[in-house]
Amino acid sequence: MSDRDQHPPTTAPAKKIDDQCPGWAAEQFVKIQALEIRLGNIRETTAQWSEVAVDELVKRAEADEEFSHADSELVEALFNRTCRALAEAGFAPELIASFANARIGAGGRLPYCSAEEVAEAIDS
Repeated sequence: MSDRDQHPPTTAPAKKIDDQCPGWAAEQFVKIQALEIRLGNIRETTAQWSEVAVDELVKRAEADEEFSHADSELVEALFNRTCRALAEAGFAPELIASFANARIGAGGRLPYCSAEEVAEAIDS
């Protein structure tokens, strides 16, 4: 088994998204997605859920409990800071949510965030 098979990448290749999102913000959303994948909150686009994958997430969560808490706080801080900076640049919460949802997640049915959550992040 190759090293790549044992340690697959944690993020999918960057997808080209044609919207008004500034490059710096897009980079922050990519970082948030990588952390969310590590936390097990979202899955990689190419990943398929299986019993083995779930077992691996449980083992990782048990082993990294204190790191997971720190990562969760980091995700929230990055999201809040990115939303505030985009709002200061003149972007509305609906558009900021659109930027985030286009970049974070694994193509699931539910969006990563809503305009209301973005507004809360801006006010935090």
